Amino acid sequence: MFITADSLRALPTALEFPASNWVDKTAKIENIRKRRNYRYERDGKPVSAMRLDFEFHGDVFVALVGKPLVDHDGEDAYDFQMVSVFRPENLEHAGEKGWATVQASKFRKDSAWVAMDDPGHGIERDDASWLVAVGQILANII
Repeated sequence: MFITADSLRALPTALEFPASNWVDKTAKIENIRKRRNYRYERDGKPVSAMRLDFEFHGDVFVALVGKPLVDHDGEDAYDFQMVSVFRPENLEHAGEKGWATVQASKFRKDSAWVAMDDPGHGIERDDASWLVAVGQILANII
């Protein structure tokens, strides 16, 4: 299932999950709140994304949830969605590569979201919940 504005509004204000790191058994994302859509430019074109703010270990993060990309080109049909997580001070670089702290993506046919640290130091986690997958990456790098 892809992320919608309704599914973002339905999120709890806090989420505890298995940390999936060497130190903690559990971790917690807190103060989850949906904000107005965020607009920015990528490759000179306007982009609109759903915005979700949250805290992890006292640090504030902003998740920009992209619209699903749908391509039905014969046998190569796919549906894909991506979430990019930024520190607020890096949000102005949303349209540029290499500024996100965590990236998560999912093809509709897959059962889990795959999250990885960006610029890709090799940490990758997958979970049915995009927020848990993102949180597990943060638990390993924050």
